[in-house]
Amino acid sequence: MYLQFWYGAIDHFIVSSSYYCHVLSYNVRHETDNCSDHDPLCLTFDAEWSSEPDISSYRTFHSKLSWHKANSDHISNYKQALQTNSSSIKQPLPARTRKDVLCCHKEHARLLNQYSSDTIHSCLNAGKVSIPETCSKSENKSLPGWTEYVATTRSRSIFWHNIWLDCGRPRCGAVADTMHRTRAAYHYSIRFVRKNEAAIVKQRFADSVLSST
Repeated sequence: MYLQFWYGAIDHFIVSSSYYCHVLSYNVRHETDNCSDHDPLCLTFDAEWSSEPDISSYRTFHSKLSWHKANSDHISNYKQALQTNSSSIKQPLPARTRKDVLCCHKEHARLLNQYSSDTIHSCLNAGKVSIPETCSKSENKSLPGWTEYVATTRSRSIFWHNIWLDCGRPRCGAVADTMHRTRAAYHYSIRFVRKNEAAIVKQRFADSVLSST
């Protein structure tokens, strides 16, 4: 078992003497997408933990059908799957045709409940195989609003960062000022989309509904 820690604010790691013998390696990470003038340090060491984290308090993610991502092909496949699933459901005709609304027949109640359950599962299974599903944030690497708000500022920041490197990493001057200004705009756009992620998703959903009507 090994752990990695990154630290980009200072140029040192502080490790207790009891863990110093577990240090496996340390190095500087030179990342292409790093628009800062500082390169982070990476410390890797082997460690045995005395206790496991309590995962009982963690929220469990359950995927759901993402209807706003469904296109015409998804809807068509859903209708076909639903029709196929529904054809295999046995309808309780004696219970359905009985006109006594106060019927207390236990067998009729069981048949109706079974019919209702089969119909629900038929719809869910059809959606499962036809409609896109949501994914957890750990699996979803995309950030809502990235294309609209971040992509342009990121490209501009990387462009001026590379020019700044070619000029020998000057501390002052027009190139340094432009590099710092474009990097600040890039980082601000990331903070903006993260802060307004819920609003961006809601707006996308509303636009999708309006465009489909």
